[in-house]
Amino acid sequence: MAEIDPEFAGQAQAAAAALADQAKAILQSLGPEQAEEFRRQAEKLRESIRPEDFKIDQKQLDQLKQQMDQWKRQMEEMRDLQFGNRV
Repeated sequence: MAEIDPEFAGQAQAAAAALADQAKAILQSLGPEQAEEFRRQAEKLRESIRPEDFKIDQKQLDQLKQQMDQWKRQMEEMRDLQFGNRV
């Protein structure tokens, strides 16, 4: 399984914490019946998510990285051509 970049993991963790804070604020603004319905829906969602749905195949990840690197090089070449024409 692929390893997660520590910087990305930190950013994802911060985003998750911010989302949790937003959810708490929404729950506090709801009435008791609305909050309970929200909790039931959240629990159904939590139960429907399977960890195996998020596993990443290392070969696919490597192919994606190669494609992204190629795209980046192509974009840089196009940028250089455009700036070269303007000079």
